[in-house]
Amino acid sequence: MAVPAATAGETELFFPSPLTLDTASASAGSAPPLAIDDWTRGIPFPEAANGSELDLHPAEFPAAEPIESTQFFELTCFVCQKSFNGYDAAWCDCPFRERSLLCPNCGRCSCKAPATYRQKLWLNAPSDLLTARKRDGAAADPEVPEHTRPLVLVVEDESDMLAIVSLLIRSLGYGLIVARDGEEGLRLGKLHRPELVLSDALLPKMDGREMCKLLKEDSALQSVKTVVMTGVYTYNKYKSEALLAFKVDAYIFKPINMDELKSTISKLLSTPVTG
Repeated sequence: MAVPAATAGETELFFPSPLTLDTASASAGSAPPLAIDDWTRGIPFPEAANGSELDLHPAEFPAAEPIESTQFFELTCFVCQKSFNGYDAAWCDCPFRERSLLCPNCGRCSCKAPATYRQKLWLNAPSDLLTARKRDGAAADPEVPEHTRPLVLVVEDESDMLAIVSLLIRSLGYGLIVARDGEEGLRLGKLHRPELVLSDALLPKMDGREMCKLLKEDSALQSVKTVVMTGVYTYNKYKSEALLAFKVDAYIFKPINMDELKSTISKLLSTPVTG
């Protein structure tokens, strides 16, 4: 079979392996076998039903145009504050029962955004996106349970003080999680995103004031309120340092006055004082 030469401006295709196509099952009188190196642009193939020759010229098969979603749900990225269509975004891989969408502009998700932001974000979401947001058959992550909100993280290494403060927090109707050192407090704070952190100043592994500062520097925890308790750093200069350098919202001296603590927490969380 003669193969037509490429015309000007065309590029000949070359396949180095002259492997012959299997025609063992071909019926008598069919077209002769073709070798792989015969597959060049414009090659005559066996006749079509109408008697004309088939031609696989690439120009007859243009590249498919990208298909854009005809559905639209506008979302605003928590990180970069740019808007995007939720139907055009991919889901994140965060290990939560309810995922969030990756912003096409910055590539970040909103899983670590404050709970109030996430609730508002999905308030008017289409039902199909809400369904897709939940992982199929997934239960709540045992390490990230759902908590009563507002949620308070208490970081205290003294067992008696931890028990007393925890009892107060529960009596006020808030959710509660506890940690016994600064590193654990930092980890739990970033994981659970509490509305308020109540911490001793002097902690094992990491200073409580430094822990509070690091939590506030997290973009997902910018709205968290922090309260430092201390029986060591009682001079006014330490209080000023905590408020200015470590960005804490309140500084309370030990031994703790429970009425003062109750009033401080309620004020920072904008909830009425009860009991």
